[in-house]
Amino acid sequence: SDRLGGWAVLLDAAGSVVHAYPAGAARQAPWLAQELERLRDVATPVSTTLSVDGDQIVVQSLRPERRTRGFLAIGVPSRPTTEQRNVLNTAVSLLTLVLAQASALRTAEDHLRTAIFDLLVNGDLNRAERLATDMWGGLPAEPVRIALVAGAAAALDDLTDVLDAAAASSTERLYFATVADRVAAVYPAAARIREQVLAAACASESLTVGESTEAGLAELARAHREAEQALRIGIRHHRRHTQFADIGASAILELLETPQAAAFAASLLRPLTEHDSTGRGDLVRSLGVWLDHNGQWDAA
Repeated sequence: SDRLGGWAVLLDAAGSVVHAYPAGAARQAPWLAQELERLRDVATPVSTTLSVDGDQIVVQSLRPERRTRGFLAIGVPSRPTTEQRNVLNTAVSLLTLVLAQASALRTAEDHLRTAIFDLLVNGDLNRAERLATDMWGGLPAEPVRIALVAGAAAALDDLTDVLDAAAASSTERLYFATVADRVAAVYPAAARIREQVLAAACASESLTVGESTEAGLAELARAHREAEQALRIGIRHHRRHTQFADIGASAILELLETPQAAAFAASLLRPLTEHDSTGRGDLVRSLGVWLDHNGQWDAA
């Protein structure tokens, strides 16, 4: 910024400000984010020059690998000179190198996230919690929900960038991992960050979200199955977001084939199975007997 005699803003892939100098330059972010939409999916590094409110603004993408990882925007009072462009190009080269190094670390971190998620759904809560605490300060507060997101690979990559930024800036813990060809996010069931996750996932038309009901961390295997069932139904019916709790309200005839029928049954009967798990009764068996006797209370 000093060398250029203007302002400079560094943005992440999602368009959020990472650094701005002077501090007031951060106010450029809202309209810059809109401008970045047409640059994000270009297959090569790109640069564009704009004239806004008397400033000459240059935006360059930072693309250390096959996808854009951020943007550098600068604003100067007049058309950039050759020297100013050389300064900008040097800054872009250095930032791209830093991002390439960070990308290698991120790949290793992604593998660790996936391994910890596998531990969670396989019931190894102690080891998962120790690793998550060492790396990211801990796991989300219970009760939690799982969201499984499927769709285009590029859109999923962008989503993980947004989730990473959200996790870093929020006081509520968020855990996410890439699982096969999907993104899994675990968050407190009633927290504000849930809305951030769902808004980010639903912002792309190419993504579909399936969300579980509430669960304890020790119940994540069940929550994972619920999210998977909700996701499959959402994909089938072209719904952007499907909650497992809402499956029972769907048309029964559309859910008869396995595993959709199992998801419907689990959703509908969940209040009874939860009651029975407390040892206070046997409602599922009682319901079966009542149905066997055609709804006749005395006979049942």
